[in-house]
Amino acid sequence: MIRCNMCEKTFKTELDIPFIVRLENGETEFLRVGIPIKLGSEVFRGCPHCMTDAYLMDMEGSDNES
Repeated sequence: MIRCNMCEKTFKTELDIPFIVRLENGETEFLRVGIPIKLGSEVFRGCPHCMTDAYLMDMEGSDNES
């Protein structure tokens, strides 16, 4: 399980975290299928609320999921 320490949103696996694009000018937006990515942009998985991966943290000892 992964949790955002800023907004407390949790994700079961890394695959549940959406892709976010950080543009050259510093703005962030969700990766959209079929829309080309400009050179100089960074693509990463991040919290959809905080639009960053800086606060994501693996939660250990949470193997008792239903």
